[in-house]
Amino acid sequence: MMNWKSLVSALILALTLTACNPQIVREYVKPECSPPERPVLPEIDAQTLYDAVGQDMYDDLLTSNRLRDGYAREMRAMIGVLCSAPSR
Repeated sequence: MMNWKSLVSALILALTLTACNPQIVREYVKPECSPPERPVLPEIDAQTLYDAVGQDMYDDLLTSNRLRDGYAREMRAMIGVLCSAPSR
């Protein structure tokens, strides 16, 4: 049979351990964001550019522009999805 001192000690120990147990609270915050506006690019005459740089450089520029445009579309879509994702 437990004596009252042991009972009080056990009660104090239980209360101490319960009070020291940290409560983890997770709070998910949805960002307020939107994709940046598309910049207004200058118009370049294709024939004038072709005449100035030649076939090889012109083809490289077209490829570069297509790849950059594809990357920009992909990043814009990703930002749109991330910003519209529901909070957990």
